[in-house]
Amino acid sequence: MTLGAQKFIDVNGFDLVNVFEPWLAGDPTAANTGLQNTAGQDLSAVFAPLSVGTAIGYNTLFQTPAGLDLAAIFAKKGSRAGAALTATIPATANAHTLVAGGSATTTVTGVAAGGSGTGYTYLWSIVSGLATIADPTVNPAAFTETPPSGGLIQSTVHAVVTDSLGATATSNDCAITFSDVQGPAGSCVSANAAVLMDAGGYCLASDLRLDDVLAAWMAGHRTEGRAVLNNPDIHLVPTMRVEAAGSVLVCSQTTPFDVFDDDSESVVGLEVDGHRVLTPSGWATCVARPEARAGYVSHISLGGYSFAAGTVERGWIVSHNVIRLK
Repeated sequence: MTLGAQKFIDVNGFDLVNVFEPWLAGDPTAANTGLQNTAGQDLSAVFAPLSVGTAIGYNTLFQTPAGLDLAAIFAKKGSRAGAALTATIPATANAHTLVAGGSATTTVTGVAAGGSGTGYTYLWSIVSGLATIADPTVNPAAFTETPPSGGLIQSTVHAVVTDSLGATATSNDCAITFSDVQGPAGSCVSANAAVLMDAGGYCLASDLRLDDVLAAWMAGHRTEGRAVLNNPDIHLVPTMRVEAAGSVLVCSQTTPFDVFDDDSESVVGLEVDGHRVLTPSGWATCVARPEARAGYVSHISLGGYSFAAGTVERGWIVSHNVIRLK
């Protein structure tokens, strides 16, 4: 028997829509209850079965014609089993924004998953730094910063996500960097790179000084050592990761490389992928990819000679100081 359509208020005075988990597409469906809501739907088409969550813990005093209380049929609202709510900001969002004077704006996108699966809202916060945000409840969020003249500034941000059931999750922190200078073209290797010295041994690129003598190459051939012509300065710039024959070099995207397969001409970092570069094992085909984040590099000048540097000692790649495009 089906009871007439009606509104259901349980023994505690709660409308059942606030007591039981709503049925969602893809959920299993309970057997017909013989009870209908005011829209004429059987409650089995309105509420999720107990198998998707947990019981409410008390009887509603509404029973099916077979005498089964609805508490034994439907899941408690908010108890839906499923993946926990997560909030993330992809690593690629760690952005370096070049500013052409004054201020600039960059956007960061949060990604929510799990929880109720619906109704995600965002609340962005600036964890550290001086960036400003246009609207902290919008996703993607727009952050604005004004770097000092000739310098850079960094802020850290994250988002708190709330789903339709009120569960919350906090994303990872995201670093956003604003700089009004990109740094000089030429050979800028990672400030943490190990640079091969002419007398043997290695020195961190950030520790090199004027007149330090590096192992040097010209057109792919080892020459006598050459003295550094500047006190290397540090810049935050877009970087590349170049790998060949077990050697790895992180460098600026404008760093030129001598390449064996192009008549000893130079190509810049953004073009070097697939070319053969010079390593301790000889000429080797490299794989080169832009890094997701800007990096600190040391600008080193040898007056047109090449030098060897890598992320670890004895794992170097030779790069050049003068851009000679094809």
